[in-house]
Amino acid sequence: MSIVTEGDRRRGAPEPPRRGADTNAGPTSARTHGRAGGRRPKLPEDQAALAQRRYDEREKTVRQIADTFSERGSTMYGHLDRDKSLPRQHTKTAATKPSR
Repeated sequence: MSIVTEGDRRRGAPEPPRRGADTNAGPTSARTHGRAGGRRPKLPEDQAALAQRRYDEREKTVRQIADTFSERGSTMYGHLDRDKSLPRQHTKTAATKPSR
C-alpha cells in the first residue's frame, strides 16, 4: 500500500481508493445480472414442500422429518413455516403423583 504525502496531493497525484467506498458495488452488480445473493437453500423446493406437508399434518416430528432428509433439526426449522400451521395439541398423560 502506498502512502500519499502532502506533496503528492499538491502535484495532483491520484489518491488510493478509500476502504469501504464501494461496499455495495458487488451486490448491486449481482442484482443487475439477475442474481439475488445469499445462501442457497439446503433442501430443494419439492423436499421443503413435502417436509412442510408432513409437519402440518402432524404426521412426523421435526426430528423425524430431518432424519428422512438426512438433515439436522435446525435446518428443518429454517425451512418450515410454523406460523401457517395449527399449534400442536398436547395429549393427556397418565396422572402423576403430586409433588410435596
